[in-house]
Amino acid sequence: MMTLDLRSIIIMTGVLGLLFSVVFLFLRVSYPKSIRGLGFWAAAPALQCAAALLLGLRDVIPDLLSIVFANLMLLTGVAFFYFGTQRFCSQATPEEPRVGRGGISRGSPAR
Repeated sequence: MMTLDLRSIIIMTGVLGLLFSVVFLFLRVSYPKSIRGLGFWAAAPALQCAAALLLGLRDVIPDLLSIVFANLMLLTGVAFFYFGTQRFCSQATPEEPRVGRGGISRGSPAR
C-alpha cells in the first residue's frame, strides 16, 4: 500500500493553489471591470501556493524562509481573499490595502 507523507500533501496543495490562481487570473481578464475583487482573489492562491511550497521545503531551506516567510505569505493570502470579498461586495473602505515592511495595513502610509 502506498502512503503519502505530509510533505507530498503540502506540495500537492500548493500546486492546486497555483491552478486556482490561474483560473482567477483568466476570470479577471475575461470578465468586465465592473466585477471587482478578482485581482485579489487571483493573488491570494498564488501567495498561498508559494507558502505551501516553502513549508514543503522545511529542513531543506533555512527555517527563516520555511517558517516565518511561509506563515507570513499564508496570512497575506487570507487577507487578500478578505480584501477581494470586500471589493466584490462593494464594501471596501476608501483606503487601499498596503503591503509593506510591516506586513499588511489599511490606510495611508506613514509620512
